[in-house]
Parts: sequence; C-alpha cells; structure tokens
Amino acid sequence: MLCDIFDIDQHFQQNSLFQKPRESYTSKEWFEEEIQFEYPVTLVEHLKPAIESLLQQLSDYLRKRQQECQHIEWTILDIYRHKEFFTVGSDTPQSHWQLLYDLTLIQFENTELPFEVDVIKLCCRYSLSLQNRIQVLDFEQARRRRTSVSDFAVTIAKLKARLGDDAVYKLSYCDDRVPELTNTTLTLAEKSNQRLPDIFKKSLRPSWLLTPPEKLEERNQRLFWRGYIFPIVGPERIIGNWWDQPVARDYYLAKRHDNTHLWIYFNLYDKSWYVHGVFS
Repeated sequence: MLCDIFDIDQHFQQNSLFQKPRESYTSKEWFEEEIQFEYPVTLVEHLKPAIESLLQQLSDYLRKRQQECQHIEWTILDIYRHKEFFTVGSDTPQSHWQLLYDLTLIQFENTELPFEVDVIKLCCRYSLSLQNRIQVLDFEQARRRRTSVSDFAVTIAKLKARLGDDAVYKLSYCDDRVPELTNTTLTLAEKSNQRLPDIFKKSLRPSWLLTPPEKLEERNQRLFWRGYIFPIVGPERIIGNWWDQPVARDYYLAKRHDNTHLWIYFNLYDKSWYVHGVFS
C-alpha cells in the first residue's frame, strides 16, 4: 500500500529516498559597523555620541535575532589608518546597550587617545541565543525597575572594568589541615564551597590570618610583636603538605599586653616563632 501511495519500487531500489539530505552552507554572520567623523577627534567626550549610536545599532541587531553577547571590540583609526583596539567584556550576556556603553566609557577614560580619531568601529563576532537561557515568566516586570535584578552584575562588571579581572574575586573554603590552605580565591563565575571545614569546629581558629605570617622578635627571652606576647593555650601540632612545601608547626593561643588575642606558632623546621592570625 505504501509503495503505491509514494510510488516506491517494492524492491526499494530507490536509495536516494533514504539518504540524508545535504546540509546547506551558511556563512558566519557577525555585527560590524563604523562611523567616520567630519573632523579629527581628540577627546573621549566627543566619541560618546558615536559610541552610543553604534551600541544601539548592535542592540537592534541582537534583538531582531534573539541573541545576546558578552564581548565586543572597538577599533579607532586615524587618517593614516593607524589602529588601536579596545576589548569590552561582561560576565553576564547582554542584549541591551546601556551596560556595554558604561563599560566602554570606563575603558576609554582609563587611557588617553593615542592619536586624532578619524573612524571608530564596533565589532561583535560572537553571540549567544536567548533561547538557551531560563527566564522567569513575570507579567509584572514592566512595572518594576528593570535593573533591580541585575544591579549586582552591573556593579561587578564596572568594578572589573576599572580594576581588572584579577582584582574582583570571591572566597571558597577548602578542606585542608594547613591553615593558609583552608581557603582559596575563585572567579565570580565559579561555584564556591560555603561549608565550614570540620577543623574550624574542632580547634581554635582566628577570623583573620596574616598573609604571609610575620616573624616574632625575641627580646629578653620573651616574644615581641607590636608588644610583648604571652602564650596561654597550646600547643596544637599541625603537620601536612609533605608533597609540596612540608609544614610542621606548634600553634598557641597567645595574649598581648593590650589583651589582643593572637594565633602564633613555632616552626619546627627553622626553629622560629611567627604570628599567623588575630582573634576578633
């Protein structure tokens, strides 16, 4: 019956009907626009209208394609075709132009223009589909302040643009016996461990560790660090990290003459005393 309907040979000799169709070639598409000035521009202030116009064009481009982006590249040129590149990035994908505008101005204001600008160009080579993101269905969103949810992301993006990526990070606990290895720094995109290691629950640990530990002086057979120090509780021996830099220390809770409580240790390798932490 099927053979009669679809006019197929009963012996299935028409192999072309069962072959995978050829994929059509689709060229890579990206956004690239430029503005040429009527006169050479020497101040960043005079670049702002062109920057805003190009970013609005990018926003329209992304919105029509239901896309967003995280990185854009600016190029400025002079009449001799000398080039200078500026890269702007955001941790969270953007489809609106306002945050990218603020981040761009931070980049431009952090440096002087290297020459008189004749052309400014905006390029966005990589974009993401909006359909890959989970969004909350909220019919009241139009009545709310749209930036309220993303205030933190906006603040972080501006801080990283001004200070650099390495200057903005978060802390994470690590399960390790060596005190300075019980926490580490992570990028904001990484997931941190907020569970307090068991060693913090079983032993004395200060709220502030010195990095690196500071060596104690010995005056008249007494320990001195911004004042005389008296060990009152201890020792707690900590041994570990034998595969890298071996650690062998005897830790003590100590009190200074001004009643400040310190965490000090005696290094069993170099036979010296150090202050490692301050109790709040």
